[in-house]
Amino acid sequence: MDLNQEFSRNHAMLIRCNKIYKFSFYFFIASSILVLLFSVFESVGGIPDYTIRVRLAEAQPITPVILFFFLDAVLLAPVSAYLGYRATILHHDLSAIAIAIVHGLHLVLITLLKVKHWFDVYTLPYYVFAVFSVALITAALITLRNNVKFHWLEEQVGYPYFNERALDQEFDRRQMEIKSPYQLEMERRMKTATDSMTDLGSTSETLEKYEHQHVESEMDDI
Repeated sequence: MDLNQEFSRNHAMLIRCNKIYKFSFYFFIASSILVLLFSVFESVGGIPDYTIRVRLAEAQPITPVILFFFLDAVLLAPVSAYLGYRATILHHDLSAIAIAIVHGLHLVLITLLKVKHWFDVYTLPYYVFAVFSVALITAALITLRNNVKFHWLEEQVGYPYFNERALDQEFDRRQMEIKSPYQLEMERRMKTATDSMTDLGSTSETLEKYEHQHVESEMDDI
C-alpha cells in the first residue's frame, strides 16, 4: 500500500471516529437528561397515581420506591454525563471503562431488588433504568473501541490531516527547527569571537585607566 492509499484509509477512519464521538457524546448527555426528567416527573407528578394503585392492590406504600429512583437518577445521571463527556470529547479510556462498570453494578443492584419484589407495585421505573444502564454500557464499549482506533491514528504519519502537502509542511517546519552541525559550529565560533572582543575591550579600558592615573616620578625623567 502506497502513502496516498494509506492516507486515504486513515483519513476515512478518522472521519468515522469523529462521527462516533459526536453521536456518543449527544447520546450520553441526552439519555442522562431524559432519565433525570423521568425520575423528577415520576416523583412529583406520579405520586397521586401511585397512591391509587397502592390502595387498589392493597400493596405496600410505594414512596420508598419513588425516593430510590429519584436519588438514583440524581446521582447516576450527572456522573454518566460527565464520564461520557470525558470519554468522547477528551478520548479518556478510563472514563469509558468507568461508565461500563458503574452501570453494570447499577444493573445488578436493581435486578436484585426486582427479584426481591421491590418493584412489584409499579415496575415501569425498573424497566426504564434497566434499559438506561444497558444502553450506556453498550455506548461505553463502543466509545472505548473507538478510542483504541483514535489513539492508533494519532501515532500514524500525517495525523491529523493525512495528506502529503500537510506532511511536507510539517517536515519543513521541523527541519527549520533542527540545526545542522555547520550552523552549530558557526554559532560557537561567533560566540567565541564575541567573548574575545569583550575581553579585549575590558583590557583596553583597564590600560586607559592606568595611563590616566599614572603620576610622573624621577624614573620617568631618566
